[in-house]
Parts: sequence; structure tokens; C-alpha cells
Amino acid sequence: MDKAVIKYYNIGPYPVWFGFTTSEKAFKQELKRLGIKEQIDFVLSGTNASTKTFEKNNELTIIVTLKYNDKNKIDQILGLCVHEAVHVWRQVLDHIREKEKPSSEIEAYHIQNIAQFMISEILKQRKIK
Repeated sequence: MDKAVIKYYNIGPYPVWFGFTTSEKAFKQELKRLGIKEQIDFVLSGTNASTKTFEKNNELTIIVTLKYNDKNKIDQILGLCVHEAVHVWRQVLDHIREKEKPSSEIEAYHIQNIAQFMISEILKQRKIK
């Protein structure tokens, strides 16, 4: 389960880097690579996933971390991906200072795209096609 890698995904024409990992080791390595010295928990206490944001030189890096094991049901894991995708999308909107709310269809497509990336990674890890 501890695949020591963070996968980055292009979520559109935004000044944002979006990464996803289920590996605490990869997360710690990425914090080091990004020059972040503060201690940041992989997931918050009592949770199985969280969205973290880091800003440097007006560029935003968003990393979703998700912790699961084989006892977790796939629907719970995928639900967490969708939940975190909403947080990612809102962070993107905040970062680009989008004052007007995008149409519900635009928002739905972006959230779907973000969630689908994470879901695809989970399914690969669990060897589900």
C-alpha cells in the first residue's frame, strides 16, 4: 500500500499543481522537496483523507492525502475522493480569486475530473479495472 510516490495531475489552465498520494512516506518526501520544514500530519487525527495547500511565489500546490487499508470498503474510499475533490476545486477558485460562482455544470465537470484522477489511482493500487 505504501507506494512512495505523489502523482500530479493537470486540472486545467490554472496556476495550480494538484497531487495525490496514499503514501505517508511519499508525502514526507514531497514536503522536503517543496522546502516545507514544518511538521504536517499525513491526515488529520480521526480522518482518513485531507487536502493540504502550499503557496510559494504565487503558485499553489494542493496535495490530497488518503489513508486506507484492505478493510475499507471501496465505496467509502471513492466517496472520500469525491469529498476531497470538492475541497481541491474550491481551493483553485480561491487561488484564482474567482468572485463569480461558475455554473453548476462547469463546477460539476471540474470536480468530476479531479475525483476521477484520484479514483483511477485508487483502482490501479487495488488492481481493479
